[in-house]
Amino acid sequence: MKKLSVLFLLAALAATGCQSPTEKKSEASTAVTPPPAPSAPSAPSVPDVPKMDTAIKSEPVKSGASTAACYQLVDKDKTAHVCQIETRATPNPFAGGYMDYAPYQKDGGHGVLRNGVIEKGMLTADWVYMIEGSVQVEEVYLKMDGDKLTKMRGELVDKKGKMVAKDKTKLKAEYTLMKVDCGKIKATIDGIKAMEKNLVVK
Repeated sequence: MKKLSVLFLLAALAATGCQSPTEKKSEASTAVTPPPAPSAPSAPSVPDVPKMDTAIKSEPVKSGASTAACYQLVDKDKTAHVCQIETRATPNPFAGGYMDYAPYQKDGGHGVLRNGVIEKGMLTADWVYMIEGSVQVEEVYLKMDGDKLTKMRGELVDKKGKMVAKDKTKLKAEYTLMKVDCGKIKATIDGIKAMEKNLVVK
């Protein structure tokens, strides 16, 4: 009887306390996994900003187109005076010019007007011209009055290789040219343009 009691006790213990490795593994796999910790909130997305072209595109400064006015005088002894003045609206009215002095059967001066300034109807410019094979520079004063162009003259003095009026307040009219069609003096002006590259002051 005692033997049956012991066997019965051992069987009960075996049924309740012992489990196979497979059963233990199954229990472990069914364990509840805690939820992951919430992640930090991500920064809001910033839309792409289009690239701007910051380069400054400069436009060329446009000055007014130049206009040529031509003048001529042929006096009684066949001495010819010719002048072409080019003007524009801005920035400085004077754009350029040519002047030719051709005394009859004598050497004359043929050259260009440079560095001119027009103030109160008076054009003051450097006349760079060739005479007798040499290049000279003289400051000339041309009074502009409608269809008339009067060359003013005074006592000249040398100032650093350029002849200038000693006293500009004492200028007097030397001769007056009248406006003509530029085609009338084109041959003379073209002749000056052809030699312009040689008008270099040494």
